[in-house]
Amino acid sequence: MRLEQLKAASEPERRALIQDHIVATVREIVGADPPEPLGPGQKLFELGLKSLDLIELKSRLEDSFSLEVPVALFFSHSTVEKLTHHLLSELRRIGDGSPRGDCQPEPAATPGARELDLGCIEGLSEEEAGEELVRRIAALERKLG
Repeated sequence: MRLEQLKAASEPERRALIQDHIVATVREIVGADPPEPLGPGQKLFELGLKSLDLIELKSRLEDSFSLEVPVALFFSHSTVEKLTHHLLSELRRIGDGSPRGDCQPEPAATPGARELDLGCIEGLSEEEAGEELVRRIAALERKLG
């Protein structure tokens, strides 16, 4: 998977590319086709992944997406869909997975204040928009510190 592919893709295409990559990687690690089709809601641990397999999956995803992927992520995001969502959000956050990455707040009418550019979160799911808002609030809290 090349990050250039993700940058050039639309939001639904990015999601599909990431999901397909996760599925293909899990299939390679397991070494055979799983007994059931691997769908978005499928739990990774139901596929027979062992602890060493998780380390291999972590390594491959880090190489593919140039992200740090903690092993604990596979427990908190235990389905293909949840893992896809998390990776897409992280890529968007650092600016590699979406044009929204360079989106900046616009100056507000009140001097010294800044207004949140809600155009940056249009088209996101409710969960993704919430994550983006939480990230921005945390950044503001660090600045105000």
